[in-house]
Amino acid sequence: MITSHTLNVHFWLKKNSVRKDGTLPIYVRISIGSTSRVDLSTKQNVLEKNWCDKSSRVVKRIKDARRTNDELDTIYSKIKIAYRELRNEGVPISAKAVKLRCTGKDKPVSTIKDLIQFHTENDLKKISSWNSKELRCHREIYFTIYKV
Repeated sequence: MITSHTLNVHFWLKKNSVRKDGTLPIYVRISIGSTSRVDLSTKQNVLEKNWCDKSSRVVKRIKDARRTNDELDTIYSKIKIAYRELRNEGVPISAKAVKLRCTGKDKPVSTIKDLIQFHTENDLKKISSWNSKELRCHREIYFTIYKV
């Protein structure tokens, strides 16, 4: 059975969290239907006078408006992609599930094998050659003992 969900994404200023420089944090509200709603920080800040409530964007006449608005567009796209992925997987869709998918926190806990493989692929280039050889030795020992 396929059910229809309505995804709404709305950017807004959190007016009760004024920063020392007078700016307000921009938050995004993800709503699925009328039952599920969650807020997420965009890690962007703006002065209240430079925010347009109607378009939910920074007004174009200020210096960093394009960069901030591009970042908000990127966040919007990530939310839409996460929603689409969840819908295609056939899992129950909620605002929290979309938020977790966007932030990458919905992935299952990795096994030691996954962690070693991730470390080998990503961090091995950053460490010295001696440490690299030692890590390869430890990895071979682990795989030999546990027959993974």
